[in-house]
Amino acid sequence: MIFSKKNLSLMKVAIFFALLGLYNAVKAQKNLTEFNINSLDSLKVIKVTSFYNHIDFIDSRDDKQLGFLDKKRIDTLKAIIPIETQIKTLFHNCVDETSLKDGKILFQLKRLNFSEFIDRELVTKAYCSLGATVYKVRGDKFQKIAFIDTLIVKDYEFLKSSFTKKALKGCYQSISNLISKAVQLCPDSSEYFSLGEVKNIDSIEKSKTQLYSTVKFKDGIYLFFESFKNQIPEHVIEKVKFKKDKLTSVEEFIEGAGGIEINREYTYAVVYQGKPYICTKFGFYPLEKRGIDFFFKGNIADINGGVSQYLIGTILLGRFGGDLLADIATSKASVEIKIDYAKGTFIITKVFED
Repeated sequence: MIFSKKNLSLMKVAIFFALLGLYNAVKAQKNLTEFNINSLDSLKVIKVTSFYNHIDFIDSRDDKQLGFLDKKRIDTLKAIIPIETQIKTLFHNCVDETSLKDGKILFQLKRLNFSEFIDRELVTKAYCSLGATVYKVRGDKFQKIAFIDTLIVKDYEFLKSSFTKKALKGCYQSISNLISKAVQLCPDSSEYFSLGEVKNIDSIEKSKTQLYSTVKFKDGIYLFFESFKNQIPEHVIEKVKFKKDKLTSVEEFIEGAGGIEINREYTYAVVYQGKPYICTKFGFYPLEKRGIDFFFKGNIADINGGVSQYLIGTILLGRFGGDLLADIATSKASVEIKIDYAKGTFIITKVFED
């Protein structure tokens, strides 16, 4: 076969791009860390007596991406084996096959997200936000048995591989412990949920709390999220100051001393004239309720440097968390943040172009 110079040139270009694609594919594989709950030999899995011999799985995560364990967002976490398969395998690894009774549980994964983050002391930490609930299945009804709603924090180690393994193991062990605990329990509540209610369990739980069900917020100073959620303030507001319609100062009433300005770093929220504000070192952020959730807008760098002592390390959740936290020290991005109803932590939901 005879090729013209033009055809040879086209072939060279085609070969170049084919090799480039192959190179990028290989490079991408090198930057991929597999999420596999059953992969660590050091995972402590103790076989336990189980009331259940079958497990179902439902994935209720808003964000199905696992996130990153790398400040440059190069090292992507991916579940090559479906998480449902991993959970079912772990279940069978946890239970003593000789003790199984005829029962079924449902494992609901609500949140699973990793991020690597440099904190205000310039220490690199890995964070895993994990939320899951286990139900006993009774026909077409479900009863809660056990749950986990936590933020797992691991300090950086000299070897990157050790750091990554340590961060993943913390998550794997927590899931293993949850299943091992759940299979030994029967429901301690007579409350039943339909499958539709399970899928919308967050809305049901929110409706049970004072914060999410009230139409009028109670004025006062709230030191903790729990008191804010229950609408029981720890202190009474004595005086406030505004500048250009922005709340700049809040004083609490002290018997015999009058008004003393609050320390925003140790205050979760305040409510003044029925309007709630999140407190940070640098100021107060108005909260807005949309639908059944609370949101506020702020500057991510300011929030990271001045967030309440009770919330250090919690601004990492959501689809944009890893992207923003990678450049947290210099980022000037404005973001929209949702309040997590269970823990009061911050979930980054939107990035605004300034």
